Amino acid sequence: INIATSVPSCRSMWWRLLLGVLPKDASQWLIVLRQQRNEYEELRHQLSVTPGVTVDTDDLSLNNPLSQDTQSTWNQYFEDSELKRLIRQDVVRTYPEERFFHTPLMQETLVAVLFCYAREHKDVSFKQTTDP
Repeated sequence: INIATSVPSCRSMWWRLLLGVLPKDASQWLIVLRQQRNEYEELRHQLSVTPGVTVDTDDLSLNNPLSQDTQSTWNQYFEDSELKRLIRQDVVRTYPEERFFHTPLMQETLVAVLFCYAREHKDVSFKQTTDP
């Protein structure tokens, strides 16, 4: 594989290959990409918490905005909102000289992807640091 002579528009495919996200067999790429996109959409849906809509209980000790119980839908909603706020803070500062990263669609996409990663990998999460 000669990456230096590859077409720049195929850069994302090269990264996927080199990182082992796609199989070497190009005939499987479309199948794998569709499967991965479906899994991502399922994860986004699963992590989407909307109090009042995604309610699992009528118990008012859990189902109210003041509940601090870890099982409360509202508690998760507020934690998720704070996490998204932290992520959005960094996303708006991503490559300030590159217009591509400052379109609303790209910023919302970055927030959504980073949010899913942070929720799925709580041990890593998303923390801003000032360490070099």
